Amino acid sequence: MPSSEGFFISFKRVCLYEHTINHTVITYNANLSRRINVSRSKAVAIAPINRDFVSIPSNSLSADTSVDLSDSSVFGSYFQSNTPTLASWDVSTTAILKDVAGYTASIRKATTSSERQSVLTFREGWWESEDEYSLWDYSGSVVLEDGNGEIDVEDIEEIDYLHGRVKFKDYEVVGQLTATHHYYDTVKICDVDNLDLNMSSNIEDMTDFCYAQDNEGYRNWAYTQLNVSLSLGGFDRDITEFMTDVGRDLSIIEISLDKNKGSVARGYFTSVNQQFDGWFIRRRTIEYELHQHDIKVKPFSWKHKDSSLPESIRWVIDAWENRKALKIRYIPIRENLAIAGDVLVAQCGISVAVDGIPTFDIDFQGVGMRDDDSRYTFLADFVNQEYQLGSIQPYLVAS
Repeated sequence: MPSSEGFFISFKRVCLYEHTINHTVITYNANLSRRINVSRSKAVAIAPINRDFVSIPSNSLSADTSVDLSDSSVFGSYFQSNTPTLASWDVSTTAILKDVAGYTASIRKATTSSERQSVLTFREGWWESEDEYSLWDYSGSVVLEDGNGEIDVEDIEEIDYLHGRVKFKDYEVVGQLTATHHYYDTVKICDVDNLDLNMSSNIEDMTDFCYAQDNEGYRNWAYTQLNVSLSLGGFDRDITEFMTDVGRDLSIIEISLDKNKGSVARGYFTSVNQQFDGWFIRRRTIEYELHQHDIKVKPFSWKHKDSSLPESIRWVIDAWENRKALKIRYIPIRENLAIAGDVLVAQCGISVAVDGIPTFDIDFQGVGMRDDDSRYTFLADFVNQEYQLGSIQPYLVAS
């Protein structure tokens, strides 16, 4: 039974347990063998605009609201006075890719460029080349042809050279679409045992008088620039090659978090720092920063195809990459909605070690007034886990 201290559940077999606390329906489908206090479990879920909420598979999170203060002390008083002004809120969480071992991550770099003709197929708004030939050389020309002959450049909305795909404006492809292009071969970057990929946003305060009045004094925020940095750490097996990866040359680097390459990130990088440590076993860390050589060429992008990444993580990456807002819901298990509203992705940092699992440190910046009035159904699914709160995988749906 629930109490002010939360409530407990105890199972010795697979069973279904449901209880209602403060209009929140909690359902457990569990295979548990000992008593667990679930009152301290939490859930955070996100959704693009007009989509259902999906939980982030996280094992830690925090939600904060802060109010700026202005000193309103006056002469004649021995006490300092402060007047609250604008408020802001944010949510941070650490998500995990729990069913993927870190050692399956792959890091590759581009080598030589060759010319070929590829047949493009349509998928999710893009005309794509085969995965093997999808890293196109931006310095070479791209000629697109279909049943009407060569397609005019003015009909092309975007070419994503990093993933070998094309998007048209209003042009309707006739028959088979081919692309004559140059593509890069890639090779594995070995001797690496950990990586950190940090994707962050410069977010500017856009609060004006009208906005603050309409949003009860909460700040308005907007995306400006996006930033990407990469750090690779590992072994230096040949000291004579120590400095070969540091310089002003451009490197095209590919990162995938599992062996199936269901989610692939590629970008143009330049190395900015290298650290060396050790004697008998030498270690080095190379730090890269993003480089955009042409404003028309996207310097970094992701492609998801049969991805092992949870849908919520893919939404976070997409929102960051395309500078979109998300809806968020944060609920402690024994309460109604604690924090809800629109957010921007301030940061998504991915860390992978050869002896661990991929983790995602995500910071959301709340935009405008919080919306904490709606009630949502909380469903916590404890199927065949190790009976630890860290293994809980909650998700949210609108009731």
